[in-house]
Amino acid sequence: MHMLHHENVLKIHGVILSTPICIITEHISCGDLKSYIKEHKSLTDVQLFTFAIQVASAMIHLEQHKVIYGNLQATNVLLDDTGTCKLAGFDVALHASSEKCNVSNVNFPIRWSAPEVICGIICSKSDVWS
Repeated sequence: MHMLHHENVLKIHGVILSTPICIITEHISCGDLKSYIKEHKSLTDVQLFTFAIQVASAMIHLEQHKVIYGNLQATNVLLDDTGTCKLAGFDVALHASSEKCNVSNVNFPIRWSAPEVICGIICSKSDVWS
């Protein structure tokens, strides 16, 4: 995860490997993007566009490091107290050693997945679908 250092990717400070496993991350005070948008109905188009740009920036960074996120949804985007989006939820992310990966043994969320994921194939373009 050290290669994924980016202002719009949730920072992991440490991991405790004893049972139960604990992941220590930066503090995020405003919750997920979906809840934030529902609670703040008066957000301007500029604010919403800024969120979209931040998420796109994080996804570009992941693609540059050959990471297929596979689970892009508003509940996996967290907001800190400055309104900065942080991509989180890397439970189904893959490091792509080739352009396309066989993922028949991974459970991707169908609702947010590209059609080819149903056939067990995923690539960085699948994240664009999400």
